[in-house]
Amino acid sequence: MGPESLSTLGEVFYNSMVGVLNFFVLVFVFRLAVSLIVNIGQVISTMKNQVKGKAGTLTANRNPSEETKASTDDSQELVYDEICGCEIPQQNSYIVATDDGYHYFCSWECRQKFVDSLNQIEAD
Repeated sequence: MGPESLSTLGEVFYNSMVGVLNFFVLVFVFRLAVSLIVNIGQVISTMKNQVKGKAGTLTANRNPSEETKASTDDSQELVYDEICGCEIPQQNSYIVATDDGYHYFCSWECRQKFVDSLNQIEAD
């Protein structure tokens, strides 16, 4: 093995490393392109679904029937606040779950008073 063969081996090694590096760069670029295409497709389908959903709610809200109005009013069940004694819609209430059931409150302050009273009972 003379000096010429060592330089030839070095060139072969260098060229093979460049080839491997080129291969990995191509794989990376290919995966990046596929990932971008998939993400763009998901965004487009999400936007289509949102447009369809908005169009459906707009047409549904233009002519609400009396039956729909009555069912929405009935779904707002009133609950009793034990602290201040007022009645409020259940969907607007603050709820505390205890062993004896659910307790509904009109405000965070009323809820906190109830929780504090429970803590005092447990402390005694």
